[in-house]
Amino acid sequence: MGSRHARVVAADPDCELAAVVDTDPERATILAERHGTRVERTVPREVDAVVVATPTTTHARIAGPLLADGVWCLVEKPLAHSAEAARSLRHPRCAVGHVERHNPALRAAGSLAPRVVEARRIAPPTGRGTDVDVILDLMIHDIDLVLDWAGPGAEVAWIDAAAVAVAGDLVDTASVRLRTTTGLTATLLASRVASERQRHIACYEGGRSTVLDLLSGRARRGGQELHAADPRDALTCQWQAFTDAVRRDRRPEAGGDAGIRAVEVAERIRAVTLQEARCER
Repeated sequence: MGSRHARVVAADPDCELAAVVDTDPERATILAERHGTRVERTVPREVDAVVVATPTTTHARIAGPLLADGVWCLVEKPLAHSAEAARSLRHPRCAVGHVERHNPALRAAGSLAPRVVEARRIAPPTGRGTDVDVILDLMIHDIDLVLDWAGPGAEVAWIDAAAVAVAGDLVDTASVRLRTTTGLTATLLASRVASERQRHIACYEGGRSTVLDLLSGRARRGGQELHAADPRDALTCQWQAFTDAVRRDRRPEAGGDAGIRAVEVAERIRAVTLQEARCER
């Protein structure tokens, strides 16, 4: 993800990719040369903003001091590996990379207020994101969308979940049903050991249903395909939203509070799956 973010930043005519910081010198050099910038061992003091695209377990350690110094940070999802670590990053200059909010399918669909949501997010093994379980690695996107659709102040009232570890000690497949205090019910399935890639969400509202294919960036409603007015990809739109917040000195729309809520719910889901596993034994 770091290389993808670097490409987007370098392509922005209103920004300068000031430096690449990476623990792998060779990787850093390749990326810096590709985009005409320099390699640094630490974040230069003169920068306005930093993209933190590192393993999840390092987010709090890296972003925390930067935020404390007043540097704007776009932290890749999930915000942190635990709710406690996520809460340590609560700051008005923190944004979290819940990039699906900017998916062309979501932009084409417009405002959604579903009562029922069905989400299926599966993929073959990639070796990326394996420092956390599939709930934080993949399902976190759909958790964030559900919480956003549920509305301000919504809480998760109940959760039913099951999960299994396939390739190692961490959960690779999880199935979840939850209901919010605003009456939204969601069924979420996530797997990173599937044989194919799917990212489908069906949203059911009073009088209409919307189907989102997040892989193709397409949306359909009532048999008709919907089209986004803005053709840009999700990562570019996310970067634009972040830099708009920086320039206007305002809280990012997908700010730290949204990242914290999503990690807190993920942690509750994990607790339910652990309880279910103990009951099975």
